[in-house]
Amino acid sequence: MQAWISSSRPFLEIRAEVERLAREWGADEVWWWAEGEVGPAVDEALRFAGAELTVTQVVMARSLVGGDADAWFADADPPGVATTVVSDEAAFRALAEVETAGWGRVPPPPAVLVEDWERLRADLESSAAFALVATMDGTPASVGRCRLFGSVIRLFGAVTLPSFRRRGLYTSVLAARCRLGHAQGATLALTKARPGTSAPVLEQAGFRSYGAERCWRLLVED
Repeated sequence: MQAWISSSRPFLEIRAEVERLAREWGADEVWWWAEGEVGPAVDEALRFAGAELTVTQVVMARSLVGGDADAWFADADPPGVATTVVSDEAAFRALAEVETAGWGRVPPPPAVLVEDWERLRADLESSAAFALVATMDGTPASVGRCRLFGSVIRLFGAVTLPSFRRRGLYTSVLAARCRLGHAQGATLALTKARPGTSAPVLEQAGFRSYGAERCWRLLVED
């Protein structure tokens, strides 16, 4: 169950309301995202309440215009690597298999896959969003998704199969999505990264940090 509250009220007041709703729904925990200007105050309140920090993400961005961007786009993929846009059912099946195995998830029901493919195909036709698959010597090994918001391309969902990591595939999928966004008129790439995994790779590709988001897990008392 997910719920969103937009309010200028004090966080402690909102927290009490959310916890009441969680109890009514039968939940025994609440996951809070702390971000933006209110982030530090929320962090402190949740830490004091005994919450567990579960996720830290860095908000990162990169310009897609200028000489450095052009030079980056011109870099070739590593030997044996090819990156393509998902545009047919065979490529979509490869995308879904890599996402499932890469994230260690349970395979989604067939109905969910059908819905995802139909949505992706509609987005592809309108150039609103794309998914990409990178292969190593013909074997699907890494994937990533992106969505356009005016002049900004939002990057998300990138994952590489464990046996293919540290071979340049993540960087290839990253650059391919940014090239695609630039071709569609985007001038800025925006994403969120884990400090210990994708953030260092993004920094090497010219992305810079513009803030952090944290997710806290707080148990709800009866």
